[in-house]
Amino acid sequence: MPQVVQDDEVSSHPAITERIAAAGRELASSFADLVQSTPGRPLTPQDLARAVGVNKDLAHRLMSALRKRDPLATVYLMPGPEPLRRFLIAIGKKGARAEHIHRAEVAVCSFDSLIKNAAGDRSGLDAIISASLPDMRARFESTAKQLVFRGMRQLKGVAADVTFFTAILHPSLAGQRHALVMLRGYLGLHRVRPGATFKMGVVSGGNDPIAKPFTLAREPIGDPRGVLLTAFCSGPPVELHVHTKAQDLVYALCWGDSVGRNSVRDLVMAELRPDAMRQHRSSEDPRPKAGLTNAIAVPTRRYIFDLILHAEAYPGWAPTARILETGELGSADPNDMTRDLDVLDVAERVDPMGWGIERFRAEEIPRYLELLQYVCDNLHWDPQRFRGYRVRIEYPIFGSQVQVAFDVPVASAPAEAT
Repeated sequence: MPQVVQDDEVSSHPAITERIAAAGRELASSFADLVQSTPGRPLTPQDLARAVGVNKDLAHRLMSALRKRDPLATVYLMPGPEPLRRFLIAIGKKGARAEHIHRAEVAVCSFDSLIKNAAGDRSGLDAIISASLPDMRARFESTAKQLVFRGMRQLKGVAADVTFFTAILHPSLAGQRHALVMLRGYLGLHRVRPGATFKMGVVSGGNDPIAKPFTLAREPIGDPRGVLLTAFCSGPPVELHVHTKAQDLVYALCWGDSVGRNSVRDLVMAELRPDAMRQHRSSEDPRPKAGLTNAIAVPTRRYIFDLILHAEAYPGWAPTARILETGELGSADPNDMTRDLDVLDVAERVDPMGWGIERFRAEEIPRYLELLQYVCDNLHWDPQRFRGYRVRIEYPIFGSQVQVAFDVPVASAPAEAT
């Protein structure tokens, strides 16, 4: 039996990584010898499953692990200790050589000890490996985020197939700030269990003209249904309950008695803020960045954040994105570097989409280009004068927030104060 290494012997990342690599090399070598000695020398998982008498999933995972040259990848893909022991029992019944089986048993025991004593459990081991292998990290994150989605879907009682947030910036009529259109979409939104409700959004009821929202017809939003673009919504009629909180209006969507697929609907909302964001800043401004933040308010399978900018809006800037825990501090300010402590270490990126709204096609949003054209038509904006960027996330983490930030150009003359 292999010696069990104490926790303090594997506390550092390099030490435990080397131990994982050693385990991977021994697993690969010992099980490769067993497979090679199997009658017929099976080349495919199906051949191995038939030759040994195990299920195809076990055979597939084992052969996938053995094909990897990196020992960390071998361990990541390797079946767990108990399935491997079942494999050894099965191959032993087929007449495999005793010395080959014994060597593999020792390797499995070492693997088992590694999981229990160094990582705590298999998911902990996978997390350690994913930090060293980008390909494995993407796979690990995807699996973990799907598990979070399934759990929050049940707890929240509401889920969506696709959620999107689109911010469109255009120079305002006054010329000192940029107008902002915010589009929010929930496609395939449905109630998973009876009684669940969904807080659709908040509209400021204050008197600040910068924060005050309008419809695309440039009318103040009064009736909560004014935020809905009914031409792009589908499903049963929407029932909205309005709750007043200080100077804000909170909209809650209710389904009545419908649940499951009978409750499915698509909701698309739009708000115009005519003077939302500063165009320039002074060289002494302590707030050099501007940005937009959107919270993941409903468990969703796919999420798209598009930032679409007029040619005169922040030319030449390099976009950055970060995914943050919302936590006790709420929405993050892009100038607040202390919020870096809330950044989640997940592999998401900003993709440039080019010029013209026709470049923003999204297969997840069937009528998206039509929606963008609708906005431009209503506001008399030229759709060819826009460029933009996209963040696409599979299974975004419920309760997190997505922020895209950029540098505000320095004005040649004193700039308007924020």
